[in-house]
Amino acid sequence: MTKPKNVTRILIVLPYLFSVRDFLFSRVCDLVEQEGDLEITILGNASLRTIIREKDLKSFKVMELGALDPLKAKSGLRGWLRWQFNFLDKYLFDAVKLRWGFVNDLNFVNVFSAKSRNEQKKYEQFFDFRKGVGPSRPFPRSRKLYEALLYIRDKCLFRHVDPAHVGLLKNYDFDFVLLGRFEMPIRVFYWLRLFKTANLPVYSIVGSWDHPTTKGPPSPLIRKFIVASRAMTGQMGKYSGIDESRIAQIGKVQMDMYAEADSPKAIELLKQSGFDDWENYILFCPNTTGLKEHEVSIAAYLARNVEQKKLGSRLLIRCHPQDKNWKRDFLPLDNGDSVRVIQASGFDPARDDLSKSQDDPLLLAALIRLSGVVVQSRGSIALDAIAQDKPVISINFDGDLELVCDADTFALENTYHHYAPLVEAGGVEIVSSYEELIESIATFIETPNRGSEGRKRVLEDHLAPLDGRAAERLVECLQQFGRESVADSEN
Repeated sequence: MTKPKNVTRILIVLPYLFSVRDFLFSRVCDLVEQEGDLEITILGNASLRTIIREKDLKSFKVMELGALDPLKAKSGLRGWLRWQFNFLDKYLFDAVKLRWGFVNDLNFVNVFSAKSRNEQKKYEQFFDFRKGVGPSRPFPRSRKLYEALLYIRDKCLFRHVDPAHVGLLKNYDFDFVLLGRFEMPIRVFYWLRLFKTANLPVYSIVGSWDHPTTKGPPSPLIRKFIVASRAMTGQMGKYSGIDESRIAQIGKVQMDMYAEADSPKAIELLKQSGFDDWENYILFCPNTTGLKEHEVSIAAYLARNVEQKKLGSRLLIRCHPQDKNWKRDFLPLDNGDSVRVIQASGFDPARDDLSKSQDDPLLLAALIRLSGVVVQSRGSIALDAIAQDKPVISINFDGDLELVCDADTFALENTYHHYAPLVEAGGVEIVSSYEELIESIATFIETPNRGSEGRKRVLEDHLAPLDGRAAERLVECLQQFGRESVADSEN
C-alpha cells in the first residue's frame, strides 16, 4: 500500500473491545481526522469496523484479528505444539500465579484443588478476580519458574513466525506498532516476535491503572510507554525497572469530558435520562459479573433504607456495562421514584447503541457532579468521583454472600497494589459493615467536604494532569513516536 508523504502509518493492537474507548469514543479520533498526518489501522474484530463506519472515520481502518493469528497455522510439530499450548497456557500460568504468586499467603482452596464440581463452581465466582491480583506481591514469587514459562513461550513456541504475516505487515508499510496491552498473553508473544522480524518498533499504551501491578512484567521489546498518571509511572519503575525517560504521562483520556460535566450537552443528557431534577443523591456503581456478587445484597439493603426514608436521599444504581445479570440482580429494586436502576452503555455494536455509548462518559460525569456520595468496590469509578471531588465510599465487606472459606472475601480487593494508595491517602472511606455504610453515607451527605484533602492527594498522583487535554497529548505522543521511527529507519 502506497503511503502518502509526511503521513505516519500506525498499527494499533488492542485485543479487547473496551480498549478502543480512548481512541474511538473520545476526542482522539476527531483530532486524528483534523490533523491528517496519521493513518491508524486497528487489529480487531468486525465490531470495530462497524464503529468506524458509523462514525465515518477516514483515518481509521480495521485489520481482522485472524489475519495475524498464530493459532491459525497448525502445520508441523511447532504449529501443533503451539495450538496445544494455547489450551494449557491459561491453566498453567494461572496455576503458577496462584501457587507462587499473589495469593500464596492467603492459603485458600482454589478451583484447581476443588474436590467436586459443585465445590469448584463455588470457587469459580472468586477465581476470576483473584488470578493475578491480591495483597501479597505484584509479581509471582518464583521468578525462575515464571521466567522458564516465558522462555517456553518466547524462545520455543514463537521463535519462528509465519512469513505470510511478515509479508502482510510489510505490504501495509507501518511505521510502528502501538500495543494496547501491558502484559503478554499468548498471542501477544507471537505478535511481538512478528513485529521484531518485520523490523517494526513497538510502543505501548498502558490503558488501565491496575496493569503496572497486576499484569506481570512487560516485554523488553517495547521501546516506550504511554501512561495516565504519576502513580503508574512510579509503579512501572519500581516493579518493572522501566526508566522515566521511557514513559510519557498524559492524564486519563476518558476524563477529558469532566471539563464539560456542566455543559449544555451534559444537562440535556440528564434531562433525556430523567435525572435533571436529582441532586445530592447516593450513586451506587456495582462492578461487572463475577466481581459484584457481594454488592447485590448491599444494593438491596440500601434500597430498603431509602424507601423507608432512613437516609433522606434518593438512590441511583448505575450497573456496569458488562454485567450480564443486572436485570436479575438490580432492576427489581427500581421503584420508579426514590430508587432508580440504569445500565451504563458499552462499546459492542451487536448489543449497544453506539450513539449512547459515545455520550455515556459525559452522562456519568454529569451524574457524579449532581450526586452527594459515590458507593463502590475497588473500581476505577472511585477515580471518576475523585476527579470531581465527590466523597467515595469503598465497600470492605461481603454483604450477605456466603463465603467458601475465610480467605474468600471481597474485602481483600482494598489491599491490591493499585487501589491501596487511595485508601492510604484518605481518598476513599472504607466501610466494613452495613451499619458503617449507612453512617458514612449520612455523614457525607451532610458534610461533603470531609476527606477533600485526601481526594486532592489522589488526584495529583492518579489523575493529574486533569485539564481536558489528555487526548491532545496522546495524539502528540503518536506523532512523536512516528518521527522517532522514521529517524531510526533512515539511520
